[in-house]
Amino acid sequence: MLPDRLLNCTMPVSPKDTIKKVHTIVNKVAEEYGQNAAQAVSRAKAYMMEASETETEIQPEEVGRQVFATHPGMQQSYLEQVALASCPRLRRWNGITLCAPINHTRLKRIPVLKLQCHRTFF
Repeated sequence: MLPDRLLNCTMPVSPKDTIKKVHTIVNKVAEEYGQNAAQAVSRAKAYMMEASETETEIQPEEVGRQVFATHPGMQQSYLEQVALASCPRLRRWNGITLCAPINHTRLKRIPVLKLQCHRTFF
């Protein structure tokens, strides 16, 4: 509240919110055209997972082009809605996750933390 009113600052859109917006738009466009919305969202998720392996960033517009590749009208509707929603691109970040046993009260020695690298977007 303070940054908004005094400093006129805005918070950037989180990757989670961007992905949620993209899924919502894909769902809405598929329903508008009488297509199976669950399949369309599934294709969007699959495309984003595949792209995350090779690309450093994903453009939300490209998701729609891939999901609705055989339906130009649906592509156009998707692109218009993404433009209205101002969805930012998703960038890949290589992070480290710390993993430890959940129930370590019965262990006689100190648990060893495992480092696991994974890709995520921010």
